Amino acid sequence: MAQYGTTMPVVKDAFYDLLAARVNAPTTAFALTYGSPTDATQLLSESGAGVAAWWADEVDATIDVPVFVGGDKWYDETYPLTLVIQGLALNTDDTQDVIDVRASHVLGEAIGILASDPVVGITDTSEYQIHEIVPLGWAYRSGALNLQRAGHFEFQIAVTARLKLT
Repeated sequence: MAQYGTTMPVVKDAFYDLLAARVNAPTTAFALTYGSPTDATQLLSESGAGVAAWWADEVDATIDVPVFVGGDKWYDETYPLTLVIQGLALNTDDTQDVIDVRASHVLGEAIGILASDPVVGITDTSEYQIHEIVPLGWAYRSGALNLQRAGHFEFQIAVTARLKLT
């Protein structure tokens, strides 16, 4: 059996699924991609709701291996993840505050996920354990994207987990 080197893809997938379920129910309300969009069309959902979200491309983690002795070991990892939530103007009448409110609703849902389930539904396995996932904060940026008014939040979370080394 292959060994996990990090819980990062497990956490990203679980959070992604919960966010999609919360924001997209009952209809497709925003575009969600695992990685950053490769072109502007990925920023619009099927309904053209004007909000997109994706995971930022860079992650730096720290690991701690308590003791190296014979047999199986567990090691702890801690890393931040950044979820980018992009609001876009849908038409020329959309003002910056309309765009910001649209994106802030998705930010609220992301924060709500962690408030209701700090391990985003991930159950412990024989290979890894998620200790906690907590919000660290967010940053806001505004400007133009493809000549459209836009604004986005960069929502950062911290993940603490334990993995088994064999």
